[in-house]
Amino acid sequence: MTIMNNSPLTNTEKYKVSFFICILSPTILVGLGVIPTLIILLALIQTRKKQDFSYFESGSKGVKSYFLLLFILGLATSLFQYLNDHRPKMIKHENNMASLEQLKIEWPKQKNELNGRLLELEQKLNILGQKNEIDISPDEKFEIHKIELEKLDVQNKIDSLYQDNNGHIMEWRLYAGMAKYSRNKILLMLLYSLIPLLYLYMFNIFFYKVIVIHKDWVLENGIFSSKKC
Repeated sequence: MTIMNNSPLTNTEKYKVSFFICILSPTILVGLGVIPTLIILLALIQTRKKQDFSYFESGSKGVKSYFLLLFILGLATSLFQYLNDHRPKMIKHENNMASLEQLKIEWPKQKNELNGRLLELEQKLNILGQKNEIDISPDEKFEIHKIELEKLDVQNKIDSLYQDNNGHIMEWRLYAGMAKYSRNKILLMLLYSLIPLLYLYMFNIFFYKVIVIHKDWVLENGIFSSKKC
């Protein structure tokens, strides 16, 4: 038994223990802190009751294992989410990107061709329209009617082309947004999975090591006592 082992905790060390208890308390409300809290309480009760510090050591191992397990589960969940959600969206996003690049090449060409045909039809109508209605032959009237129908068809194709182009762009933006959202969600899950590691570190520094240093005193007098029982 060393002097340190049988000496009471300093005020700083008591603050460390109290700090760990305070940061563990909120986790009890969400259920994740119930198990480590029960393990610590049972370990301390058995340690005092049996006057055997090995109970506290065993309980500490259980708490450390619990936090480590939470970290592994969080990491595995993030990986599963990535494989089943993020990657397929990214592949579809990349395919949409390729389609959009192809569309940027084809769309102006098709638009120019249709606008050129529309202009050609309008010029023909203007030439035929310069004649008096009496001078227009039946064949020319039929030609005018045919040109107007073709002009309407070309105009519909132009409108459809604009709609398709806008549809592709909107779809690309949608999947780009979904991919970004999925990526951010996974990063957030990874961040959450690091929280158990943080608790593991704080348990080790602010609770476990402090108790071990004063294990003989804690065994006989408790953690926050400053006088021998």
